[in-house]
Amino acid sequence: MRVKRLGVLFSALIPAVLLLSGPSGALGNTPYTLQQFMTINGAPAPTNLSTDILWYDRDTNEVYVADRRPTNGIDVFSAENDYYLGTFDMGNMAGTHSDRNLNGPNGVLTDDQHRIWAGDGVGSVHNPTQSEVVVGTLNGSVTAIPTGGNHRTDEMGFDPLDHIVLAANDAESPGFDFLSFISSNSLKVVKKLLLDGTSGTPLAVGAEQPVWDRQTRMFYMTLDVATSGEIDTIDPKTMSITHRLTLTTLDAGCTSVNGLALDPDTQTLAVGCPDAGLIVRVRDWSLLASIPQAAPSDEEWFNPGNDTFLFGLVGGTPQGVAIVDANTNTLLQVLTLTPNPSSARCCNVTADQRSNKIFQPLSGYGIAVEFPSGAPDLDR
Repeated sequence: MRVKRLGVLFSALIPAVLLLSGPSGALGNTPYTLQQFMTINGAPAPTNLSTDILWYDRDTNEVYVADRRPTNGIDVFSAENDYYLGTFDMGNMAGTHSDRNLNGPNGVLTDDQHRIWAGDGVGSVHNPTQSEVVVGTLNGSVTAIPTGGNHRTDEMGFDPLDHIVLAANDAESPGFDFLSFISSNSLKVVKKLLLDGTSGTPLAVGAEQPVWDRQTRMFYMTLDVATSGEIDTIDPKTMSITHRLTLTTLDAGCTSVNGLALDPDTQTLAVGCPDAGLIVRVRDWSLLASIPQAAPSDEEWFNPGNDTFLFGLVGGTPQGVAIVDANTNTLLQVLTLTPNPSSARCCNVTADQRSNKIFQPLSGYGIAVEFPSGAPDLDR
């Protein structure tokens, strides 16, 4: 068990108005319920909380939250006992701007050395004129890696075999969106791939979540083109796009796309589209399921602890999480959260595969901790 640092979490009875258990079944006989909130030093999250991606590291058993406001850094929590451990690079990232395409931090992940990587915006302490990727440890050194972008660096994926971090510079204007290939050894950008419609690339109007596949040793990544979302296959060795799947050919409503998650055993992808959450098989790029209740979503997560895909429901009605069985590709449950104020944006998602707890930020409260009903309370 890691020693608590900087603060202790506030656990409280959860007001019933915050939670509506969805009518869509359960995980066996144990549907999820909201258990408590993780907070920073006992203080509820502000009603203007602004967060983006969440990440769980199974080796450290920690949860990482890209927090633009209030901390302008990556908040780190123990998933074992729900303690706040500290904030990586607190106050030094871009925070929130009137132009959301300048915001940061955005994407977050950890590498095989358990360093924290964060995609940042413009206007940070490190580099006020261009976007960057920031890497380091919670209580150690921090390195800022400029990408040359004039807007945010967003979501990222990590290839531990080729030691490549793939980052999406997805909001460039003027100019073209691009991908930054960064060496996790040298901490330098080794290639910039323009998504300008030439040399086999799409003319992208957005680039979302890359995930790395150990079986194929490829990245898969969601991108937007003019009239469709697509999944692109990217070879980290050649740093080039090798295959493009136009998602409107599978689901006519997938005119844009957000997050992506991979089940490495079944080789299936959970895809966030406006009208439904899609399950797509990598082998033949076929559509296995289209789940309307799993949309609209931003971040998707695969939890190997109970073989579920999690669709973080954001910006629509309801907000919360849709839980999908990754073996049968069927909806198990929709868990609804109501932020304070109700107009606030909720709820990107990650999960602890040891306890199967789900974590989602909620304006006015903190990081919601959702637990299978009847499971032992491991936090007390």
